[in-house]
Amino acid sequence: MYDFPEVVEECLAVMEKVSVRSVEISVNSEAEGFIFWEDSSTTNISPDFFRKYTAPVIHKWGEMIHKHDKYLIHHACGQIRDLLPLMNKTAIDMVESISPPPTGNIDLDEAFTLLDNDKGLIGGIEPTFYEQCNMNELEERVNYLCSMSKGRKFILANSDSCPPGVTYEKLKEVGRIVRSL
Repeated sequence: MYDFPEVVEECLAVMEKVSVRSVEISVNSEAEGFIFWEDSSTTNISPDFFRKYTAPVIHKWGEMIHKHDKYLIHHACGQIRDLLPLMNKTAIDMVESISPPPTGNIDLDEAFTLLDNDKGLIGGIEPTFYEQCNMNELEERVNYLCSMSKGRKFILANSDSCPPGVTYEKLKEVGRIVRSL
């Protein structure tokens, strides 16, 4: 962008045209919602770049999708604290993979403070914690996440991806805990 801004902007315009066409095709499917892996993180993109180039396109997708009474979910894992206020201004419905440290830089409670009540969150169980915690720690974390998100749009899930070392017993335990609430 620094050396060849015109070339980068031309490329972004082509990418936007193709992505908008994809949305035009997708909204006519039977799908009730769409998730996109733009994968925002300030390790990859600056807030200024996101504000100028990314957010307007995402907003356009959301408006197109909402005209068909469908949902738009933004996958963004990692360092998103400085991007959430900008995401909040777009027409997304949810942000998926709220990642606490060390994977990301924001916990669920703080993320909720940066989003309007009409926006939801997915995530909350940080991957390395999920892999390394004992069952008591897992229960404490799940109870905390469920209690602090009460009354908000929230889907409890692992943040980003589930590490291969997470046991089946831990996955079942999360289900048991949630059902007991």
